[in-house]
Formats: sequence, C-alpha cells, structure tokens
Amino acid sequence: MSATPATTVPDYLGVLRRQWWLLALLTAAGIAGAQAVAMAVEPSYQATTAVLVQPAGQDTNVAGGRTQNAVNLDTEAQIVRSDAVLTAAAQAAGTGVADLARGVTVEVPANTAILRITASGATDRGAQLRARALADAYLTNRSQVAQELRASRTEVLAARIKQLDVVLTSVNRRLAALRATSPQRPQLDSQRQSLISQLNRLSERHNQLTTGNERVGWVIAGPLRPAAPTSPDLALYLASGALLGLVGGLVAATARERASDTLRRVEDLARADIPVLASPGAGRQGAAVGYDRVRNEVMAAVGGRPQVIAVIGAAAGGASTVVAANLAVALSQAGEPALLVSAAGPDADRATCAGFDLPTAPGLVELAGDPVGAAPRATAAGPLLITGGATDVRPGVAEIRAALTELRRRDGHLIVDAGAAVTDAHAQAVAALADAAIIVTPLRHTRRRQLADARLQLARVGVPTLGVVVTPAAAARGAVTVPATRPAVPKPTREPQLVGAAPEGR
Repeated sequence: MSATPATTVPDYLGVLRRQWWLLALLTAAGIAGAQAVAMAVEPSYQATTAVLVQPAGQDTNVAGGRTQNAVNLDTEAQIVRSDAVLTAAAQAAGTGVADLARGVTVEVPANTAILRITASGATDRGAQLRARALADAYLTNRSQVAQELRASRTEVLAARIKQLDVVLTSVNRRLAALRATSPQRPQLDSQRQSLISQLNRLSERHNQLTTGNERVGWVIAGPLRPAAPTSPDLALYLASGALLGLVGGLVAATARERASDTLRRVEDLARADIPVLASPGAGRQGAAVGYDRVRNEVMAAVGGRPQVIAVIGAAAGGASTVVAANLAVALSQAGEPALLVSAAGPDADRATCAGFDLPTAPGLVELAGDPVGAAPRATAAGPLLITGGATDVRPGVAEIRAALTELRRRDGHLIVDAGAAVTDAHAQAVAALADAAIIVTPLRHTRRRQLADARLQLARVGVPTLGVVVTPAAAARGAVTVPATRPAVPKPTREPQLVGAAPEGR
C-alpha cells in the first residue's frame, strides 16, 4: 500500500484558499467576543506615589540604597503590604482591606531609598485616595515603630546611667575618706575616670535619642489623578480575540478539510491504493505529455496486442469523454490503429464531434444491424469515431455488445467511452464488455467513495482496472480539446472504405 504523502506548505496554503471564509468568520467572531468581554470588564485605574525612606536621625542620601543602608527597602516594601498598614489605609480610604490589597504593588528603583507605591481603584479619584492613604499609613506605622524603639532605648540608657551614677557616687565617697598617700587611691582614681567616661558616652547617646530627628520619610511625588483607565486594554483584548479566532479558524479549517472526502490533489489518491497512470495538466503542453503517458501505460499493460479499453468516469460529467478521445488520438500519433467508440450517449457524441476533428464511421446501431457491411477498419492515419448512431437515442447494451463483437475482429485498439459510473448502471454494463478499464477522476469533482464505487463496479463484472487518470476540474465540465503540441488529425480525402462495400463506379 502506498504511503500517505507528507503535508507540505502548498497543501496548507490550498486549505486556506479553500476554507478562507471559515477562517474569516471565526476571526471576526473572536474579535467580536473580545470586544464584548472588554465592555463587560469593570474599568480599573492606577495611581502611584513615591516615598523617600530615611533612617531616623540620618542623612537622606544613604549609600548603597536598596539593602546596604540602615534600612532594608525590600523589607519595607513588604511592610507596606502588611496587615497593619493595609488596615489603616483601608479605613482612611473608606474601602475593604481585601479589595485594597488586590490592587497594591510596591517597587524599589535600583540604587535608591525610594518606594513606589501603586494602588488600583474602580475610579480615578478612588485610585488616587488609596495610593495616598497607603503612603500615609506606611509613614505613620514607621514613625510609631521608630518612636517605640527610641523610647525603649532611651529607657535602657537612663537605667544604665542611673546605675553608673550610683557607682560613681560610691567611688567618690571612698576617695574622700582616704588619705592622699593611701595606696588604694590610684586604683579608685582610675575606676572613677572610667565611670565618668562611660557616663559621658551614655549621656551623649541618651541626648541623641531624646533630641534626634524623628522624621523617618516623606512623600516626594504624587499621587496624581489618573487620566485614563489602565484596564481593560481594548487593543490587547481585540488582538487576543483575533489571535484566538485565527487559531480556531485554522483548526476548524484543517479539521473540515480532513473530514471531506473530496479528491483535491493527485497525492490524495495514495490512500486509495490504486496506481495513477497519468495526470494531464491543464495547459496544452502538460496535456500532451500526460496523454502520451496514458498511451504508454496502456500499451505496456496490454502487451501491444489490440484490446478493448473502457474509459469510465468516477464522477458525473464529461471527463471520460475527454480522456477517451485524447487517448485514441495519442495511440494514432504513435502509429497504433485505434477506433474511438462513444457509448456514453448522445451528449457525449456531440461533445466529441465538436471537440475533435475526427472522421466518423457508421454508429453502433448501424453496426449492430449490419455487422459485416458497416464495420470500419482502424488505420494508423488517425482514429475513427464511432458514435451511438444516426438516431438521437442511446444504444442499448445488446447493440453495443453486437457492435463490439464485430469490431474485435478488426485490427486496432477499441477505446470505449463508457460514461460516468456514478450516473447509472449503463457505464458498468458497457465496461463489462471490455478487456480492461481506466477510471477517470476529475480533481475537486470526485469523492473517495465515488472512486471506490467505480472500482467496485468494475470488480463485480470481472474487468481489471489498469489505473486512474487524474484530470483537472475543467475536464468534468466536458472541455474536450486536442493538445496543440500534437499535429492536427488529418482529414481523410475520401470517406473511409467500409468493409464489404462495393467499389465506386460499379
């Protein structure tokens, strides 16, 4: 069985060309859906404020900024989102803590001591109030923590100073009680100086804590009232909807193409497991080469012996007439005597006569009535056309059988146009009279089940199938032409000599 051909870029382009309307429809639906979703989404505004964070009692131009100064700004960014700060800010802004927390982001610009606090709100004014409330709540919280820490340190220092003052008083009393020459006096003097030095240092630190700068930061920018909502972003929604619609369209188009059983390219016949004799192109040069190849395949299959070859169409239309006529011409051009038998009906007779300049012989009805006197003989000068007969009536199977029986006795190939198998059972009956058959498959007009049905009809009457001839879509409409690259079929200078006829002048 033939392997299924790989899908190439031209194949995908062909799918897009055929299913463009589905692609456009789903893309438009995606855009419309995205617009509807964007209109349903509640608008959101954002306001941003910048807070300079300063350690208590230190210069604001801290070195190292983010984490290498006295204040770790990454930690402070987490404090902004703490429960204590969010609760205080929510009370000030008149909103819920959970609602406020969902729209809060905190950024720390590189090498700075600044927190950028962003808050979201359903209105521009609400977003501005929330950002301001967060900054104020954070600074208040930080100031309270700094004051509590300062008070705790001040208390510890005061207790230590009091303790050292008591010890110093005791040392002074002992020194006052000693004589100037006492050996203990130097030791007590040294202890007294150490205590005084410690008291001075602790007093200085105590003074710094009680009189130092209590400002731990302030707002340096914003929050400004936002001029437009940040979401929904209509352009982003529409682009996303268009992309989703496009992807959905591609999937739907590919699925619809795979679900269809229409034969659109020659490679589709690989799944049918049937040999392709040729695929004559739509152009004149391609048609000539294609039908010459059909002739070569037929000659190789029959071993060069004269045979009756039935040409049967898998789909409705005049495709079998096109191939049968061109095959007869191609055989004649190769020096093989051939007779073209039109058994598909009056319409096929007229199409063949109009499309080809072929000499005609008595029809099938006449041959059936006078097989000896009317039977023509094929010559290599060009094919003879045998139509249904003088009357505009389709000959019956019995008449066709009688005519073909007599024609078999003559030299040359009989190419029988049997018509379309999908139309009626007449094509099967005609094909049953042949030695072999060719199935004609017009692209984009033939379905896989029609091709399978034509093969089954031939198999049931015991006629071997040589293969399939794939034709362009135009062939199904009966566009019968002789390729221009072939020399014109010469017209006979006199009527064909009929077998058994009396010579002229007698």
